[in-house]
Amino acid sequence: MRDLLFLSHNIRHPRCEYLVRSLCDGFNVVAPRFSMAQSNRLSLSSRSASNMFNLGLSAMVRKIPMHLDGIDVFITPFMRNATFVHDYHVPLVPELIWLGYLPVAAIARALLPDSIRQAKAIISPNWRMLSHASEYARLPDFYVVPNYPLKRFYIDISIEKARLELDLPQDKQIVLFVGGGRLREIYGIDLLIDAWREVHRQKPDARLYILGPKHKVGLTASEFKDLAKKELIFPGTIPHKEIPIWIASADLCVSQRTRGFPVEFYNIYDSLKLSEYALFEKPIVAAGYSPGKDYISTDTRTELYARGIVEGLNGGAPKPIPHYWEENIPTLKKAYEALQS
Repeated sequence: MRDLLFLSHNIRHPRCEYLVRSLCDGFNVVAPRFSMAQSNRLSLSSRSASNMFNLGLSAMVRKIPMHLDGIDVFITPFMRNATFVHDYHVPLVPELIWLGYLPVAAIARALLPDSIRQAKAIISPNWRMLSHASEYARLPDFYVVPNYPLKRFYIDISIEKARLELDLPQDKQIVLFVGGGRLREIYGIDLLIDAWREVHRQKPDARLYILGPKHKVGLTASEFKDLAKKELIFPGTIPHKEIPIWIASADLCVSQRTRGFPVEFYNIYDSLKLSEYALFEKPIVAAGYSPGKDYISTDTRTELYARGIVEGLNGGAPKPIPHYWEENIPTLKKAYEALQS
């Protein structure tokens, strides 16, 4: 069995975890030890820069097939003559520009053409992102590998039992948002809070739970208290393995992107949040995503998002089709077979 060097500074991200799990069927997957211990989000911090540099050194000294996380395109100069698959799972340049990292975006734009041309294959969560990758260079072999959850993420539990275990009220309509690290910059927390004020006016018995880093919401203790009076509750960050029971407890699940974010790249195939909701066949309302048949889609105007949530609570959202990560395995085998020779 051939070794495969898995290059990602964020190896604890579910997509990376699932890729490693799947690739272990055909490769002896090797990850730099530091990346396992210090995995973090892409940022301009010294630790992130150090991790990226160490990834580059690992790529330079290990002459074996590789997987390159597309966010780590900055190490491409270390990968001359390397044999690798490039995972273009984020529209890196538009995101960096949106986050205000203009010099870093310029570097990424300069490096992406070589990385794409040099790769044996490109994988990406959806066709729109693959199309974006093709704007930098002609694609080699390319494959769509959506961000679906593992089949085992699903738990068979009733709403009533899930709420009992979480000590949630049985007599309320519960809306759930599972947030990420950048609640304000990317995940539209201000939009959701503003929309919920209008939802609460129309649906005073509904309750919204927002899971995620409470300290990044930017509200005072008194503001949190005022929102609690409007049935908006912040339980804080929940470990990923505990998310399933929260989804099982909900009547409606929501997600949104911050106004102005490059939304055309994102849909249920890219967003792990949406596909995790769909795994439980929960009705979904999504603001700032590409339109899709599995959810109510609105733009990022407060009144339209609020209207969509109310419609969802009234039973107007479609029933999403569940998908599992395991569906990707045949595609992954094709994408990585070029690294076997």
